[in-house]
Amino acid sequence: MPQLPANVPLYEPNQPYYYTYDNIPIQALVQRDDIINTQVDINTTQLENAAGDAGTLANRLNQSTNSLGQLQELAINTAMHNIGYHTDGEGPDNVQYVRMQYDERTKLATVADSATNFGVSINTGSSAGGSGILTIEYDQGFLSFQPSSTISWSVANNQQVMAHVNALPSSHQHYNNVVPVSAYTTSDYKTYLTGISSSFLDSSLQVYINGHRIFPNVAVNYPTSNPLVWSSNYFVPNTNGLGFVLDTAITSLDVIFIDFITEA
Repeated sequence: MPQLPANVPLYEPNQPYYYTYDNIPIQALVQRDDIINTQVDINTTQLENAAGDAGTLANRLNQSTNSLGQLQELAINTAMHNIGYHTDGEGPDNVQYVRMQYDERTKLATVADSATNFGVSINTGSSAGGSGILTIEYDQGFLSFQPSSTISWSVANNQQVMAHVNALPSSHQHYNNVVPVSAYTTSDYKTYLTGISSSFLDSSLQVYINGHRIFPNVAVNYPTSNPLVWSSNYFVPNTNGLGFVLDTAITSLDVIFIDFITEA
């Protein structure tokens, strides 16, 4: 801190001047020196405080400006431009802003402008044209999963969609062109079993002899093994649904086969 000299000489009583009156201008100069010293002390304190923790004000200024007084690019990038140094918050326009990671911005770049929907590609095994993948575009509303007779849906944790297979409804098993089995070790060519452990449905049994169908309880003609000879026959289904009995025995040369339906 500069110290102006306080020993300004004054006139003394023994000097040939009237010291009280003649010292007035000199004392005014001394008073101004005190005022200057006080203001210099104030300014010095402010400059020292402005240095902060940098040691000197020059060190602190060098952090942001170069020797020509221009802002340093690195300081600007760190304090203002580098988004990694910023925090979320409200800007001068009263709008809330948040930081975003690079991979988040890359992901958003793949979303079309004003996109509010998505597309789903479902491989149905065949399309409306007959083959390939049928692509269904959903451009509005919601994608809806509807239950069917065999599938039901549930949702867990508001995110996990699960499909449940319901018990299959009653279905049928068709048997065609089955050669019936003799009910006895030695065939009587009259009493037969279907050879299936499941009972056939009522009225589903059809019996064919030499390619001609015969009917239950109603005799019809059919060709025998000798094409020139025709015979008459019918059958009676067993009450357990496992076989039948012909009204008249056929021969080993005749061909017999049956069709029937069972519960699956």
